[in-house]
Amino acid sequence: YMGEMDIYTALKKWMFLQLVPSWNGSLKQLLSEADAWFSKRRKDFEDGISFLETEQGYVFIPVFKYLRLQYVVSDLASARIIERDSLIPADWLFSVYKQQWFAMLRAEQDNDIGYV
Repeated sequence: YMGEMDIYTALKKWMFLQLVPSWNGSLKQLLSEADAWFSKRRKDFEDGISFLETEQGYVFIPVFKYLRLQYVVSDLASARIIERDSLIPADWLFSVYKQQWFAMLRAEQDNDIGYV
């Protein structure tokens, strides 16, 4: 079974290979190499700018738009990776966090009502 975080990770590796076609390491090294490459790029951006919002990253937006982020951010470890990577624009994430927060509040309050 491939979860949404697996798809995100596959997209990150794929994007790295598109941007660095000369890379020829082993598959085992691919994720750590991709992480290191994007991490280096992050230092060049203004604060708050994601990779997809840069000139290099902009062309990949249509593919990343298909990610169902609500399934990624519902797991704490995955949400932390997404935040650390800073590939996804903050406004995409804010709307998903807001949606998830309201869903959680609704579930909490439905439970409270059930105990009356």
